[in-house]
Parts: sequence; structure tokens; C-alpha cells
Amino acid sequence: MKIPFRLIESYLNVVESESLDAAAKKTGFTQSALSRQMRQLEDLLPYKVFELKGRSKKQTQYGKSLYNLLKPKFDGIENLIHGVSNVFSLEEKAHVRISGRGEILDRFAMKLNFKGKVEFLQLDNESTISSVINGFSDIGIVHRVTDSHDLIVKPLFKDNFRLVIPRAILGQIPDSRPEQRKVLSVLPCLLYKSNDPIISEPLKFWDLTSNDLNISRIYSNYAAIGSMIRKGLGWAILPSHIELSKNECHFIDLKGPNFVRKFYLCYRKEYTHVEWFKNLLSDIQSIK
Repeated sequence: MKIPFRLIESYLNVVESESLDAAAKKTGFTQSALSRQMRQLEDLLPYKVFELKGRSKKQTQYGKSLYNLLKPKFDGIENLIHGVSNVFSLEEKAHVRISGRGEILDRFAMKLNFKGKVEFLQLDNESTISSVINGFSDIGIVHRVTDSHDLIVKPLFKDNFRLVIPRAILGQIPDSRPEQRKVLSVLPCLLYKSNDPIISEPLKFWDLTSNDLNISRIYSNYAAIGSMIRKGLGWAILPSHIELSKNECHFIDLKGPNFVRKFYLCYRKEYTHVEWFKNLLSDIQSIK
């Protein structure tokens, strides 16, 4: 059975659209042309992929199973074509997809000198790695790496962490540890995550746990927490790249391997000898 690729593409678009009209606008075909293609597809298949329910056409169980099998394969083909096209493109024609945590991508978005199109995809660490391996992203920026024969991994930068207290809520840091403990437990605290491992280690120095803190905000974005610090909403533990002045804040630098987070670039091997891609990597590595 040989099914034309265009019929599969149209079928996926019809399934993913709210209506035949929406699918027609998305694909550029007329509704009648799409309906004709769906009939052609069903003529080539052993079972129906749609059935009438009332006035609407719905997927059959066979159609749902077929869609679930075809969709990842089709996406994989698109990603393969995207990757190969980039390898053979001039920089001006290339479309590079860079994935990572949003606040990390923000550090690069305004500073890259790349002449082509850059698409930034906000994904967590594990999703970023999977995205690069599967070809959905071309470059990933991660803080935990995984062993994979498909990826090349290079060091990028590292963040040191420090305890930051706005002067608006504390005029001077006490000298004694018991007094510091009291200050940290009473003043409002801004957390990156409710179970943030970065904060648990320094709290041990003051014999505190997260249960002892007066937590006022939890927000998984360090730049946003930095803005809250400037407004005097509480103290926090922040990476050193968040720019705050000594006129605004007290700083206590945190020492030790637990308070350093290293970041890495990862990409697939087919880009290794592409000159414009190597220049792009150098550009990214120069940004701190």
C-alpha cells in the first residue's frame, strides 16, 4: 500500500483543527479539496478513519490509533528536513531553534549577531535535551547534561549564588549568627521554588529550614525575583548574574560547590563542520 505523503499531511491537519474550515485555512486547500483528499485516503486504507456522529465527523478508534502512530513520525521527518536544510543553508537563510529555560534564553535574545532567523523555545532541562536529540531544537542550553552519542556538549558559563537582602527592609546585617538567624526567619523571603535545593544548604549555617522562613513569594524566575528585591518585598538567594547594586542590597556570597550551577551548550553532530554554526556557537559562548 503506497499512500501519498500529501494525504497523510492533510489528514494530520484535519485531525488537529477544530473544523474542516480551520484546516482549509491552515493548509491552503479548499474544504472540498480536503474532503476529497480524506475520501482518497480512506479508499487506500482498510478501515474508515472518520465516522458521522450527528452532523459532525469524528475519528474512529482506528483513526485515533493511526494518528497516534503517524504524528511523531511526521514530526520527525519535518525535523530531519529542517536540520539538513540548515546544514546546507547560508547563514542568512538558516532558521535556528534554541531551547532552554526562559530566563537563560533572555540573556542571549538581544545580544546574538546571527544574521538568520532564531527561534527561542522555553523548555525545562530534560525537555531541552530531548528536543535537541529529536531534532526539534538545534541548540540546547542546559545545567544538567546526559550521556548521548547523538549530542556534542560544551561548557558555557557558571552562576555563583549569593544571599541578597534589600536595604529597604534591613539597614544593617547583624554580626552574630543568632541575630542573623532571627532576621532571616522574620523578614519576608522570596523563593525560586518551594523545594529549591539551592536554599537548603545555606540555611544550615543559620540552623534554619524552609519551615522556619516567612515565605511571601514563590516564583521560578530569577529576574522577576530580582525586581521584587528592588521593591523591598523580601530577601532571596540569587545567581550572581542578576544585577543589583550595593546601594540597594546587602550581599553574602555563598562558597562551595553546592552554590555553583554550571551551564552547557548541546547540539547534534551534523552541525560540527558548518562554518556559520560554529560562529554562532562562539557568539553564544562570548555572552555571560
